[in-house]
Amino acid sequence: MKKHYLFFSLFILLGAATCWAQQKIITGIVNDENGLPLPGATILIQNTTDGTTTDFDGNFSLQVEEGSVLVISYVGYQNQTVTIGPSDTYTVGLQLGSQLSEENPSEGEKNLSICQ
Repeated sequence: MKKHYLFFSLFILLGAATCWAQQKIITGIVNDENGLPLPGATILIQNTTDGTTTDFDGNFSLQVEEGSVLVISYVGYQNQTVTIGPSDTYTVGLQLGSQLSEENPSEGEKNLSICQ
């Protein structure tokens, strides 16, 4: 009888833990500042390696937990963070990043100037 009680209690506890960590599938679109879709934008769940990229039309879908923070990035644009709430659909607008200055060349540019 004790084995059955222990098994039943464990089953209830696992079921309750599953309810607290509910995941859902969200969908969205990533646009530039003019409202044009950004194909190939990267969407990552912050502090994980889980994520996805946008399709040709800037659309994405991803399984996340409510409260998760998404980091959206695209080459040449500023990163954007979005906290997942009760909504299942998100529209993200990215802004162009700042121009590279001559005062801070990248490592590749430094190496290129050495070879000249």
